[in-house]
Amino acid sequence: MKYNKNNDIEIIKLNKTYLDDKKNKVTALKNISLKVKKGSMLALLGPNGAGKSTLINILAGIVNKTSGDVFINGNNYELEERAAKQSIGVVPQELVIDPYFTPKETLEFQAGYYGIKKSNRITMQLLRNLKLEDKARSICTAFIRGYEEKINDS
Repeated sequence: MKYNKNNDIEIIKLNKTYLDDKKNKVTALKNISLKVKKGSMLALLGPNGAGKSTLINILAGIVNKTSGDVFINGNNYELEERAAKQSIGVVPQELVIDPYFTPKETLEFQAGYYGIKKSNRITMQLLRNLKLEDKARSICTAFIRGYEEKINDS
Protein backbone atom coordinates (compact mmCIF):
# COMPACT_ATOMS: atom_id res chain seq x y z
CA MET A 1 0.00 0.00 0.00
CA LYS A 2 1.38 3.44 -0.98
CA TYR A 3 1.61 6.17 1.66
CA ASN A 4 1.00 9.87 0.91
CA LYS A 5 3.88 11.82 2.50
CA ASN A 6 1.62 14.86 3.09
CA ASN A 7 -0.22 12.94 5.81
CA ASP A 8 0.94 12.36 9.37
CA ILE A 9 -1.63 9.61 9.79
CA GLU A 10 -3.25 7.57 7.07
CA ILE A 11 -5.66 4.72 7.75
CA ILE A 12 -6.90 2.53 4.91
CA LYS A 13 -9.83 0.10 5.30
CA LEU A 14 -9.11 -0.57 8.98
CA ASN A 15 -11.13 -3.32 10.64
CA LYS A 16 -11.22 -4.66 14.18
CA THR A 17 -13.33 -7.57 15.39
CA TYR A 18 -13.44 -9.14 18.82
CA LEU A 19 -14.98 -12.29 20.21
CA ASP A 20 -17.35 -11.63 23.10
CA ASP A 21 -17.77 -13.86 26.16
CA LYS A 22 -20.04 -16.20 24.18
CA LYS A 23 -17.55 -16.39 21.27
CA ASN A 24 -19.77 -14.19 19.07
CA LYS A 25 -17.95 -11.95 16.60
CA VAL A 26 -18.28 -8.25 17.46
CA THR A 27 -17.26 -5.61 14.91
CA ALA A 28 -15.63 -2.62 16.60
CA LEU A 29 -14.31 -0.93 13.42
CA LYS A 30 -15.48 -1.58 9.86
CA ASN A 31 -13.58 -0.30 6.80
CA ILE A 32 -12.38 2.93 8.45
CA SER A 33 -10.31 5.13 6.13
CA LEU A 34 -9.05 8.58 7.01
CA LYS A 35 -6.15 10.94 6.45
CA VAL A 36 -4.81 13.47 8.93
CA LYS A 37 -2.58 16.01 7.22
CA LYS A 38 0.45 17.57 8.87
CA GLY A 39 -0.57 20.55 11.02
CA SER A 40 -4.26 19.64 11.20
CA MET A 41 -6.36 18.42 14.13
CA LEU A 42 -8.93 15.66 14.35
CA ALA A 43 -11.70 15.05 16.86
CA LEU A 44 -13.29 11.62 17.19
CA LEU A 45 -16.91 12.01 18.18
CA GLY A 46 -19.55 9.35 18.69
CA PRO A 47 -21.62 7.46 21.23
CA ASN A 48 -20.28 4.81 23.58
CA GLY A 49 -19.27 1.73 21.65
CA ALA A 50 -18.70 3.57 18.37
CA GLY A 51 -15.03 2.49 18.22
CA LYS A 52 -13.27 5.74 19.17
CA SER A 53 -11.11 4.18 21.88
CA THR A 54 -10.45 1.11 19.73
CA LEU A 55 -9.13 3.32 16.92
CA ILE A 56 -6.92 5.32 19.30
CA ASN A 57 -5.63 2.14 20.94
CA ILE A 58 -4.71 0.68 17.53
CA LEU A 59 -2.82 3.87 16.64
CA ALA A 60 -1.00 3.73 19.99
CA GLY A 61 -0.07 0.08 19.51
CA ILE A 62 -2.12 -1.10 22.48
CA VAL A 63 -4.62 -3.12 20.41
CA ASN A 64 -3.90 -5.13 17.25
CA LYS A 65 -5.97 -4.48 14.14
CA THR A 66 -7.80 -7.30 12.38
CA SER A 67 -7.07 -5.96 8.89
CA GLY A 68 -6.31 -2.79 6.97
CA ASP A 69 -3.30 -0.50 6.76
CA VAL A 70 -2.07 2.14 9.21
CA PHE A 71 0.71 4.60 8.38
CA ILE A 72 2.17 7.05 10.90
CA ASN A 73 4.68 9.58 9.57
CA GLY A 74 5.21 7.36 6.54
CA ASN A 75 5.86 4.25 8.59
CA ASN A 76 3.71 1.21 7.94
CA TYR A 77 2.66 0.19 11.46
CA GLU A 78 2.82 -3.49 10.61
CA LEU A 79 6.31 -3.38 9.08
CA GLU A 80 7.91 -0.51 11.04
CA GLU A 81 6.19 -0.66 14.42
CA ARG A 82 9.02 0.89 16.44
CA ALA A 83 9.37 3.93 14.14
CA ALA A 84 5.59 4.36 14.05
CA LYS A 85 5.30 4.20 17.86
CA GLN A 86 8.01 6.84 18.20
CA SER A 87 5.87 9.20 16.12
CA ILE A 88 2.65 9.04 18.11
CA GLY A 89 1.56 9.36 21.71
CA VAL A 90 -1.73 9.18 23.56
CA VAL A 91 -2.71 11.28 26.55
CA PRO A 92 -5.19 9.14 28.48
CA GLN A 93 -8.11 10.60 30.36
CA GLU A 94 -6.82 8.95 33.53
CA LEU A 95 -3.31 9.62 34.77
CA VAL A 96 -0.91 6.73 34.30
CA ILE A 97 1.99 7.90 36.43
CA ASP A 98 3.38 5.55 39.03
CA PRO A 99 3.17 7.66 42.20
CA TYR A 100 6.48 6.25 43.45
CA PHE A 101 8.43 7.18 40.31
CA THR A 102 10.14 10.53 39.93
CA PRO A 103 9.30 12.68 36.87
CA LYS A 104 12.69 11.72 35.43
CA GLU A 105 12.05 8.00 35.95
CA THR A 106 8.58 8.33 34.42
CA LEU A 107 9.91 9.96 31.25
CA GLU A 108 12.79 7.48 31.01
CA PHE A 109 10.37 4.56 31.37
CA GLN A 110 8.10 5.92 28.63
CA ALA A 111 11.07 6.56 26.32
CA GLY A 112 12.20 2.97 26.85
CA TYR A 113 8.72 1.67 26.11
CA TYR A 114 8.75 3.47 22.77
CA GLY A 115 12.21 2.15 21.93
CA ILE A 116 14.07 5.45 22.18
CA LYS A 117 17.77 4.76 22.75
CA LYS A 118 19.28 6.34 25.87
CA SER A 119 21.62 8.41 23.70
CA ASN A 120 18.61 9.94 21.88
CA ARG A 121 16.50 10.77 24.94
CA ILE A 122 15.76 14.38 25.84
CA THR A 123 14.50 13.79 29.38
CA MET A 124 16.16 16.77 31.06
CA GLN A 125 15.21 19.08 28.18
CA LEU A 126 11.56 18.05 28.59
CA LEU A 127 11.72 18.63 32.35
CA ARG A 128 13.27 22.09 31.76
CA ASN A 129 10.55 22.94 29.23
CA LEU A 130 7.90 21.91 31.76
CA LYS A 131 9.65 23.89 34.51
CA LEU A 132 10.06 20.68 36.49
CA GLU A 133 13.86 20.38 36.40
CA ASP A 134 14.11 21.11 40.14
CA LYS A 135 11.60 18.32 40.85
CA ALA A 136 13.23 15.72 38.54
CA ARG A 137 14.22 13.48 41.46
CA SER A 138 11.18 13.97 43.73
CA ILE A 139 8.60 11.20 43.85
CA CYS A 140 5.38 12.05 42.03
CA THR A 141 3.19 11.71 45.14
CA ALA A 142 4.62 15.09 46.15
CA PHE A 143 3.04 16.78 43.11
CA ILE A 144 -0.29 18.38 42.60
CA ARG A 145 -2.46 17.05 39.75
CA GLY A 146 -1.39 19.82 37.35
CA TYR A 147 2.23 18.72 37.53
CA GLU A 148 1.23 15.09 36.97
CA GLU A 149 -0.68 16.13 33.85
CA LYS A 150 2.36 18.04 32.55
CA ILE A 151 4.51 14.93 32.93
CA ASN A 152 1.84 12.71 31.40
CA ASP A 153 1.51 15.03 28.38
CA SER A 154 5.24 14.72 27.67
